[in-house]
Amino acid sequence: MEVALVDSEVLGVDLVAQLIKTNQRYQMFEQGESIVVGVSGGPDSLALLHALLTLRESWGLRLVAVHVHHGLRGAAADADAAFVRLFCLNHEVPFYLFEADISALSRESGASFEMEGRKFRYEAFDQVALEEGCAKIAVAQNLNDQCETVLMRLFRGAGLKGLGGILPVRDGRIIRPLIEVPRTAIEAYCSQNDLEPRMDHTNLEADYERNRIRLEVIPYLESHFNPRLADTLSRTADLFREDERLLERVTQEAYESIRLPGASASKHEAGMSLKTFSGYEPALKRRLIRHLAREACGGVLTDFSQAHTEAALELAMRHEGSKSLQLGVVEAERVYDVLRMRRLGAECLNDSETALGLQLSHCEENPLEWEVLVEPVTREQWQLRRVNSNGIAVDLDVLQGALRVRYREAGDRFKPFGMKESKKLKRFMIDEKIPEAQRHKIPLVCDENRIIWVYGYRMSEEVRVGQSTVRIGWLTLRRKA
Repeated sequence: MEVALVDSEVLGVDLVAQLIKTNQRYQMFEQGESIVVGVSGGPDSLALLHALLTLRESWGLRLVAVHVHHGLRGAAADADAAFVRLFCLNHEVPFYLFEADISALSRESGASFEMEGRKFRYEAFDQVALEEGCAKIAVAQNLNDQCETVLMRLFRGAGLKGLGGILPVRDGRIIRPLIEVPRTAIEAYCSQNDLEPRMDHTNLEADYERNRIRLEVIPYLESHFNPRLADTLSRTADLFREDERLLERVTQEAYESIRLPGASASKHEAGMSLKTFSGYEPALKRRLIRHLAREACGGVLTDFSQAHTEAALELAMRHEGSKSLQLGVVEAERVYDVLRMRRLGAECLNDSETALGLQLSHCEENPLEWEVLVEPVTREQWQLRRVNSNGIAVDLDVLQGALRVRYREAGDRFKPFGMKESKKLKRFMIDEKIPEAQRHKIPLVCDENRIIWVYGYRMSEEVRVGQSTVRIGWLTLRRKA
């Protein structure tokens, strides 16, 4: 796609040109798209928003800014929010502010401050993207952030996937247009364009792991080993991601050849034959173990560590009798030449996932094990609840007939949220990198005439909540008792 560059050195052609080059390489966004931009007010996010603004007219972009106040730094954080609000007002960009006490949320959940803050930010981005009809969410990680991430994961003992670093595009909608731009170029861009970003003093404190790597480890490595460390590790991460894609395809092909066809999706079970498995290389065996656990967990694998993988591998290679192990969220059992895994507690969803909502009278019974719950909510309740992986918000007045749940059928089409045209469901699942063995197990929430939700992945553009929506429904899915 050819788009004219903004012809002005004052606007920082180098950064904008690199942004366009990165966009073309990873196909992040297209002309005419609507994009949520996360803006903290710091140099990276301010440069990102400003650079996208220089393309707004020529590309026909619609930009929406989201700022998250984390409940720290008192007046300084208040000033950050006011600064971003004013910048957006001056540049005619819709502005959303979200506030939360991340420290309190972190204590309550047991997660780290960084993890809880990240979770809250992306939930805020998702909510605004849904309300504003934006297909993409742009965040401002840069080349140096990539370098820091690769080092952090290396020190923790990550595998090939982890060493691939920050994905330039995640889930087809989270985009990082500055991922190939060094921090020095961002600072120069801000200076060239008279931008005066807010500075967070906590970034200069070595209290967090990332800050210690940024402030202490990287300067040492650059000084003593490689002055272009960020470029080198970014290229290495690119190679790791390419290798990971190849190995994942090889693993999928091998898994299909040994997978037991009698596995039950409804019971969250999966199994594979060990006759051929024993002849594979150890690296492929480990990947197959994790593939098996992922299928048993319905396609999303959490709480399954390297230690669990090794224990399952040892179990698979035993030659005497039968034995079972509890490995995080799954139970693994070997019986003769078969290894099976079953998700623990899979009989029903967590109570917190099913307590929301009342079943509407127009939700008909279906022959599968799933049922749809729909709760009418106000716009304010929806905003407070925030969009998450356990539910979606829909315009009740555009639903057609009864709701039902089914699995995929030949010829299915679906109009994913944020897209102008429908596409084959098979193509959607391929684009989402859903393993072929999992595709027939994903519940589809449908009204009388169409798919409105590919559970766990994407809702339909046709039922999204917009500015004119009068009645909002919160949909969740649960297994029948």
